[in-house]
Amino acid sequence: MRQRIALATLVVFANQTVLSDRLVEAIWPDRPPAASNNLHVHIYQLRQWLRRLDADVPDDLLQTRPGGYLLKTLPGERDVDRFDQLLASARQRAEVDPLEAVKFYQRALDVWRGPALADVVGHTTALTGEAICLEERRLRALEELIDIELRRGRHAELLPELLALASAHPLRETLCGQLMTALYRAGRRAEAVSVYIDMKKILMEDMGLEPSPALRRLYYQILNEDAALAGAPAGGYRACQLPE
Repeated sequence: MRQRIALATLVVFANQTVLSDRLVEAIWPDRPPAASNNLHVHIYQLRQWLRRLDADVPDDLLQTRPGGYLLKTLPGERDVDRFDQLLASARQRAEVDPLEAVKFYQRALDVWRGPALADVVGHTTALTGEAICLEERRLRALEELIDIELRRGRHAELLPELLALASAHPLRETLCGQLMTALYRAGRRAEAVSVYIDMKKILMEDMGLEPSPALRRLYYQILNEDAALAGAPAGGYRACQLPE
């Protein structure tokens, strides 16, 4: 597991020098007296493992640098790089060709095979922040895909997924607004109103905050049965999305 943690840290910060102290902190949070010497052993064993994994691994893949180590990768070699490339393609097409954009969003999200860094975050806290940031990027991409699908009028097909997502992420206002929009368009106005009330209660009790102006505006649109929410031509719920 220690080699796995070292490799995960080097991959997350690929093409950057990762200081030895950072690796030691990740691998041995309590920092035993011989941690620095043990790190050299683990890096040596990691190099041997990489060579056994692929005989064509270049000699400079894992480099020793002043004060630390660097894992060299090429564009597109890491899952996150492929995700970013596909996501950029999806965003470029979002306004001009929504159907084609959906395909790229789905391909980008298919890169994910589970929670980011799932096999190491339970064994070290050093990568917790990076795992949270990666998960946030995945959720943003998913929200963007849902927004396009709502604009395409696919609210009925989205409802089961939105219900599950809103339950799993009760503080995400974008998902809440998207669920409200889908429920309203499906003729379930009372449920859409209830979703807002529940969200407001959670925000007030957990964070002492009111819902955002965008979410409140959507709520009043639903109460007033605003024609702008009636279908695909009006656009999906976008106002609460995080900025680029």
